[in-house]
Amino acid sequence: MKKALEEAKGALADMMRAYLVERDVESALRYVTEDVYSVGPGNETALGKAALRTQMQRAVEADPRPYELHDAHFTAKAMGTGVLILCRMQAARPSEAEQPVFQTASLQKEQGTYKIGMLHTSIAHPDKMESAEAASLRRLIQEKDARLERVIQTLQHLSNSIPGGVGEIALDEGFTLIEGNEALYELYGYTPQQLKDELGNRLAAAMPAEELPVIREAVETARREKSGLFEVESRIIRRDGSRADLLIRGALLRPGHDESMRCVMMDITGRKSAEQALRLSEERFRIALSKTSNTVFDYDIARKQVEWPKQAMEAFGLPQHMENSPETMVKMGIIDPAFTDEWYKMWRHIGAGAKTATCVVKMRSAQGSSVWNHITLTALADAGRAIGILEDVTRQKEREVRYRQREQYRKAMLTEAVVYLEMNVSRNQVELCQGEWEYLPPDAEHAQSYDALLALMADAAVFPQDREAYAQLYGRQHALSSFEAGATELRHEHRWIRQDGTVRWVANTMHMLQDVDTGDIRGFAYIRDIDRQKREELALRYRSERDALTGLYNKRQTEQMIKRILQSEAPDTGHAFFMIDLDHLKEVNDTCGHMAGDALLADCAKQLSSIFRRDDIIGRIGGDEFVVFVRNIVSPEFVADKAGQIGAALSQSAEQARMGVVCTCSVGAALYPQDGRSFEQLYQRADIALYEAKRRGRNLFVFYDSSFDDGQWTPQWRTAVDSEREK
Repeated sequence: MKKALEEAKGALADMMRAYLVERDVESALRYVTEDVYSVGPGNETALGKAALRTQMQRAVEADPRPYELHDAHFTAKAMGTGVLILCRMQAARPSEAEQPVFQTASLQKEQGTYKIGMLHTSIAHPDKMESAEAASLRRLIQEKDARLERVIQTLQHLSNSIPGGVGEIALDEGFTLIEGNEALYELYGYTPQQLKDELGNRLAAAMPAEELPVIREAVETARREKSGLFEVESRIIRRDGSRADLLIRGALLRPGHDESMRCVMMDITGRKSAEQALRLSEERFRIALSKTSNTVFDYDIARKQVEWPKQAMEAFGLPQHMENSPETMVKMGIIDPAFTDEWYKMWRHIGAGAKTATCVVKMRSAQGSSVWNHITLTALADAGRAIGILEDVTRQKEREVRYRQREQYRKAMLTEAVVYLEMNVSRNQVELCQGEWEYLPPDAEHAQSYDALLALMADAAVFPQDREAYAQLYGRQHALSSFEAGATELRHEHRWIRQDGTVRWVANTMHMLQDVDTGDIRGFAYIRDIDRQKREELALRYRSERDALTGLYNKRQTEQMIKRILQSEAPDTGHAFFMIDLDHLKEVNDTCGHMAGDALLADCAKQLSSIFRRDDIIGRIGGDEFVVFVRNIVSPEFVADKAGQIGAALSQSAEQARMGVVCTCSVGAALYPQDGRSFEQLYQRADIALYEAKRRGRNLFVFYDSSFDDGQWTPQWRTAVDSEREK
């Protein structure tokens, strides 16, 4: 600012020198504006540069002698965007007394140079003027100076009262501040001296780099459009490091010329912060809604028109603008018919002036699935509109259904259960364990984990032969994978050892549900005592599968079991198929009676069972004929050894010794897979080997050989399959 004042004083001094000393009117007029207002000696006035030229030329022509100027004293003060100067000096001509010259001038900067816009000049001639007149002139000048000072102060006050900074800024790279009011410096947080010393008055130095192109583009657009006006928002970095947002409205002083611009700057930091807070609030609300199942929509009550958001449009296949919405959605089949009454009731209430209305309805989604929604309408005061919230409560409804199912399970289980369990299978936790003391193993009620309780039950209560199947079925990982595959129930019947040592048949059932809230798989298990019905069932099955006389498998069961084994075993596994026939049973029946013959058959069955393993199959297929299927043989020698044991055991049975008779047996054997791969083939070839043993004189064991087969074989009994075909 000091530099600007010096420039203004220099301009005024140069003008006075050109006019008073050099008496060069045109040189003097270079320092004035086109619309200059001048009051000269003798109260001569000139409005405009042309009038001042005429006035000055007339004065020079009347008296062209030059003046000498000395003792000049200038007082300069910034006024708005200009400078006001009060000047007093002494002027003299050769051989004449000195005269005081008083000038008051207002200067504005144009094209980089200060020019005079208003000028008042007084030249006193003491030798030609009475003292009273001189005093009057001085008083007049003082009054004018006082009025001018008041005007200057008023303008300065107005400038500083503008809500924002006002300044003239050069259109150079640094946006150099030429002059500015106090508010402008306050915006930037600098004093005039600090701005000059620290930034060189370059306002660009107080702006983030990314803001400068925005301002330059706004200025360039104003220049290009020849309006000279622009408005732009920008940010600055204040001296204390804080940031401020500014609204800048500017005008190019000479559009089309790169000189300067006048700008008004307003601090909009508070407004921008409020806008940012609003945006953040809206964003938080949007994010919050996106994380829930809620959908917000707008309802025009009078027109019955809904504006559906994108979320609802995609979920239910709705148009964005839906006229007559309540009826339209029913016609589209979106509202479940069972809920139309509640649906219409809600819309009628809000249409009748209710502040809020709600309903819970079942709706069909765009994918065809059923969705439960809780809908709330809230009327806006005096707006004729309502805000609706569509809340997906499907999970809540599912939770209610699950709860009812759980209670139904619990009620059903507790009526018959001897042991009842509730478990969190996913978290390996036991939540409830209760039951009758004679069925519940010791310490079972204190088990904390699913795995520990399962192991305790298996070791202490499950019958040894049933433990492996029990542990495999109810193992936690198997239960979880079964549920994942779609199974919601696991059931197993097995034998249970009570605390008194008795063994009872039980049915162990576990229902599995998924917790809607946590996603955990929960199990509800109960054990029922089914001993009586199970034993009846086993007895019935035993009678249907066993030969009544010997207790061995009957003909049908023998065939079915051997076929199942052949279908499931690997083709390279070795098996043996024995056909056994008692040689002289008819003589025993004829000599001792049929009851003795039956006793002998029962004893033979007992002897066969003692020779073979539990998983070998022994069956009676006819009056005195037996079949033995031996699994997983190691060699033909093993088969021959077993055949020898058969002959020895049957010929020396206790019944024969008691009755005093001798009854030998003939045995034929076929091997799997070399002699056959099906039940029919093995049976046929073992029977051919048996016939060969009888042909050779009985009481022999013979392996099948293809040389025995003449193609004339006739089975001594028909298979169950053949029998079924004849029916």
